[in-house]
Amino acid sequence: MERRLDGLRGRMAATGMEAAVLVHPRDVLYYAGTARPATLLVGPRETVLFVRRGLEWARSEATVERVEPGGGFDRVAAALTAQGLSAGRLGVELDVAPAHVYLRMQEAFPGWSLVDISPLVLDQRMVKEPLELEAVRRAAAVADAGHAALARALRPGVT
Repeated sequence: MERRLDGLRGRMAATGMEAAVLVHPRDVLYYAGTARPATLLVGPRETVLFVRRGLEWARSEATVERVEPGGGFDRVAAALTAQGLSAGRLGVELDVAPAHVYLRMQEAFPGWSLVDISPLVLDQRMVKEPLELEAVRRAAAVADAGHAALARALRPGVT
């Protein structure tokens, strides 16, 4: 997963983003290895996962080194400041961010220009690694087996 984060950092740097805040579960899972409700800060030097629920579980399964309690944007802003960042271009997932979350981000990161990181994330996620391809193959095989079992079980009159 660190390779994924390094790839994202490279894409961010190429587009002038100093940091990113990811909140969508699909992206947190992809970059941090956990589907726990969380906020992922991808800074230039450090990645921090702020977990809202299931902290111990997240610590056991996350692929990022630093896992902290809480998911409020105030903690994320403090972590940015600790990395020496207080303003710039902050990548956020504008393709999935509800308006109220976007407005909270604007308040929490006043010195930052919120920019859409979604195209970078989706472009990176489009290319599958060998382990991802194998997982897709296994999932398809399970779905095929389920459909075959359903076809064998179906008969007239069964609801």
